[in-house]
Amino acid sequence: MRYLNCVFVAVSLLLSGMALTSCGNDEPAAVQEVYVPAGMSTDVEIKPWGSVVANAIVFNSTGEWASEIYATGSSFAIPDAPSGDDVDWLEVLPFKGGPGEVKASLYATPNNATDSRYAVVRIVSPTNSIVFRVTQHGRSAGDGGDSPAPNPGGE
Repeated sequence: MRYLNCVFVAVSLLLSGMALTSCGNDEPAAVQEVYVPAGMSTDVEIKPWGSVVANAIVFNSTGEWASEIYATGSSFAIPDAPSGDDVDWLEVLPFKGGPGEVKASLYATPNNATDSRYAVVRIVSPTNSIVFRVTQHGRSAGDGGDSPAPNPGGE
């Protein structure tokens, strides 16, 4: 009888050990992505005199993300081979981060030209990306743009 008890205990321990080792995390890994909350726009307008636009870009992230800035035309088409120093007039802070609701600010230098300038800020995660279209309007001739001021004295 003692022999049967030992065999029973040994078999029970073996089966228990096998059952415990098969337990694991069967849940799928969370997908790291970025997305814009419902009702939020991906179009940003900045005044010509330059400014800090707080919370200009609002999105949610379920993982790591980073930002990229590309100079574009009014079509907002991202160039095939963008150069790294195209957009010296625009900065995004924070420029990278982790999961949660993100409210990034845009910092733009003054646009003294009369033409508007355009850029795309792309927020990239391991699985997808979001594109924000940024327009900084140009100054009109009356608000200090590059156009020469009228000379009432005729000189």
